[in-house]
Amino acid sequence: MTLPRVKLVATGGTIAMTGSPAHPAHGADELLAAVPEIASVASLDVEDLSNVPGANLTPAAAARAIAVAASAVANGAAGAVITQGTDTIEETAELAELVWPHEAPLVITGAIRAGGTVSADGPLNLLDSIRVASTPVARGLGPVVVFDGAVHAAAEAVKSHSWRSDAFASLAPVGYVREGEFVAARERARMPVASPLDVEPLPLDHYVPILAAAAGMDSRPLDALRLDGAAAIVLISLGAGHLPEAMLPAVDRALAAGVPLIVCARPERGGTLTSTYGFPGSETDLAERGAVLAGTRSPWKARIRVLVALGLGREPRALFN
Repeated sequence: MTLPRVKLVATGGTIAMTGSPAHPAHGADELLAAVPEIASVASLDVEDLSNVPGANLTPAAAARAIAVAASAVANGAAGAVITQGTDTIEETAELAELVWPHEAPLVITGAIRAGGTVSADGPLNLLDSIRVASTPVARGLGPVVVFDGAVHAAAEAVKSHSWRSDAFASLAPVGYVREGEFVAARERARMPVASPLDVEPLPLDHYVPILAAAAGMDSRPLDALRLDGAAAIVLISLGAGHLPEAMLPAVDRALAAGVPLIVCARPERGGTLTSTYGFPGSETDLAERGAVLAGTRSPWKARIRVLVALGLGREPRALFN
């Protein structure tokens, strides 16, 4: 029997670490050697792009990993898997959501516990990811994050816990890996905004800081970021898209200066509202002033959208529905 061909793109992260404290150690071949069951699931084409902690994986490096995966699928691979550090999986997942052009699946995974530990979760996450990447059942789902047996749509996956093996969550997973097989739970539609080849050459390094609002904050932090040359600013608002009234003068100054403001909700679930509240600083008021409401996107995902928009020379608003 001919096994499906899967591209494995390794960038590092805890899944490639060992020791206590953990540090980078293993390349992709060593990851595969630790999971002999993979040899019966798919034929792997392996590429090591880097071996860095997730905190050091830049958007540009993530774009390169996605482009390598996309090229492999364009050349006949059944699917692709990217392994990386969990610190920035949300960002890579959102970037993949924006650009992945194929029906074939792209799977992003990693580990919470380093290799060699009693509770290491990397081997099973890798095996499950290759199972998903190699099965025709996963075609059409777009990029996904596979972790702890759950398969999350890339656009919806968030890191909801810092150290448990079920670190990633979404409101409704698109499927699960059960008894060694991918079981789909729902379908989803998507529309990429660019191709991986369009995005890979972009620097994706515009200065787009994230600022969190809190009770009693005034205009000074936002003014400081604007004056420091921010190309856009992502605001973590209170509630469902609310800012203290004392911040509004800086909001107006930033918007008047042409600095896009993207407003995200502080709660993990629910996102920004659009027209429920009407007080100064409410979601309705901020939208009327010209800010962009990010909906259900986390601040980290919203920032990736802004970086892609700026890199492509587009208004950030165009990438938020």
